[in-house]
Amino acid sequence: MTYSAERIEFEFNSLRFYIDFTLVASERDGQSNIKGSIIYGTNRTLCFIFSNKQKDCERCERIIRCDGLEDKPLISFKVTQHGMIQSSGKLEGEWWIEDKSDLLELHYRTLDLIWKEALDWANEIILP
Repeated sequence: MTYSAERIEFEFNSLRFYIDFTLVASERDGQSNIKGSIIYGTNRTLCFIFSNKQKDCERCERIIRCDGLEDKPLISFKVTQHGMIQSSGKLEGEWWIEDKSDLLELHYRTLDLIWKEALDWANEIILP
């Protein structure tokens, strides 16, 4: 079994987002089986200490990892071995990896769908 994962991080409307791409390949009875997933999520800062990162990790009890961020997956998609992307239910449709217009539509529809949830979650730790 082979496992591969990559992450893209970006900002959209002043919020931090990420896209995780995961690929799992296995071989059974001489047949290759490839499954993939695409996960869109957001992350937020847990501590507002802006000094040496190593010291920050020691000084703030809420920090889980040394970059001071916490991830929240918001929506996921399955990718078939033929390149078809299927939604997890929050977003209706099917898209193809080979078609750039399909990928752009998927990307912007996904951001439109998850933006409000990401904003609410990012502000949850600073609002009373």
